[in-house]
Amino acid sequence: MPRRFGRRLLRRPVVQRFAKRLLVGYVRLVAATTCWRVEGREHLEAALREDGSAVVCFWHGRLMLFPVDWPWPERTHVLISAHRDGQIGGAIAEGYGLNTVSGSTERGGASALRRLVRLVRAGDIVAITPDGPRGPRGVPHPGAAALARLTRVRILPVSWSVRRRVLLGSWDRMLLPLPLNRGVYLFGEALSVADGDSLPHLKQALDRLTDKADRLCGHAPLPATSAP
Repeated sequence: MPRRFGRRLLRRPVVQRFAKRLLVGYVRLVAATTCWRVEGREHLEAALREDGSAVVCFWHGRLMLFPVDWPWPERTHVLISAHRDGQIGGAIAEGYGLNTVSGSTERGGASALRRLVRLVRAGDIVAITPDGPRGPRGVPHPGAAALARLTRVRILPVSWSVRRRVLLGSWDRMLLPLPLNRGVYLFGEALSVADGDSLPHLKQALDRLTDKADRLCGHAPLPATSAP
């Protein structure tokens, strides 16, 4: 009975709203009490200057602090799923003034993909976790590459890490940062999707960037994954 009651309680809108506010407050606390080292922002600036927009990608496990150093929140749209993790990401994004788009480019998400194409063509930025919403971890799905190909813009990988952290036991090994911290936020070079090997290139770029962020914060990189 207590477990059922707890599940019912968590489904109530007022409880969900409170939980989202608590989460956004925690993320803001971590961001405000972390000394950040930022590298490579010029890559995003160059992509926006040359292409007019960009498709930004980061691994699902680095969802928690993605918006922290984001320079253009009002023109950025984060793709989120109806899954619980998607709602977490949406709450964090909206708490930092970013827009959200519900759906998936993989599971019956033709309408979401069409909307994202319109946004990019209008000059807005779209952010996607290419291994979301449910994995496998570190294996990109074709959606991000398809979006970049349809809009003729490049993909920009980003990642971050912190010294003091907890790795959750979720499928994506989500990184939970702690307050009073030091961290790095890395923007990678923009990738073209003109060739047919864009997904392996995207995986390599995101893995290298994430491994570099972890090493700069004193951590060994997570074990590599391969496509099934």
